[in-house]
Amino acid sequence: MADLRRRLVPLALSITLPAVLEAAQTLPGELEELSGLDRVELELTLADAIELALANNLDLQIAEEETSIAEFDYLGSWGAFEWVFDASASYTDAERIFGPSPQIPGGTTFEGETAAFNMDFTRPLRTGGSFVAHFDSTEQINQTIGSTDDPDTFDDTLRFSYVQPLRRGAWRKYATSSQREREIQFAQQLEARRSARQDLLLSVYNAYWGLVSAREQRGVADSALDLGLEQLQQNQRRL
Repeated sequence: MADLRRRLVPLALSITLPAVLEAAQTLPGELEELSGLDRVELELTLADAIELALANNLDLQIAEEETSIAEFDYLGSWGAFEWVFDASASYTDAERIFGPSPQIPGGTTFEGETAAFNMDFTRPLRTGGSFVAHFDSTEQINQTIGSTDDPDTFDDTLRFSYVQPLRRGAWRKYATSSQREREIQFAQQLEARRSARQDLLLSVYNAYWGLVSAREQRGVADSALDLGLEQLQQNQRRL
């Protein structure tokens, strides 16, 4: 059987070169010049046939692309549990003019600058909860015209918080349900791709060995025909 697999099997498709050219709308004059040529035959091994089928089958290529999409969807679904960084900053420049009053007969002007910055690191957890690290900083500079008692303020805050639901939406089984669904879809697509590949290989095997069988049967038929012609000639000589 191993020797038979390595045999070169001509694909005798009974396709003549003039017929192919006619299908390609070749000029009649050119067909007449090529009318005496023999038919074109392609020789390939079983390995060559499998390689050609795997490289050119559109259904298998579609299955490969769908498998890649399913894999990326599955891997990307776990991004829901990655760290999230959020930051913001602001700056305010204010000026207020106050009119005369019993305390300040000539009125006064108040000027203030405020700069603020805050950031958050948030980590959704597979238990359904979330962990947050928060930091904010505020700097306020005050100045009142005619006053020397204008204290500036600086505030920094660091806060950690953890939130965990206890019933609705809680724990790993619920929190990772989408990821497990993507995993199942990916596994299904892997099996679909494997099935498409096996079906293609089965078709190639059947077609290839069917062609080998047809060739062998043709050889047997040719031998039987030669034997019959030889017997006919012997009978004619006896007569």
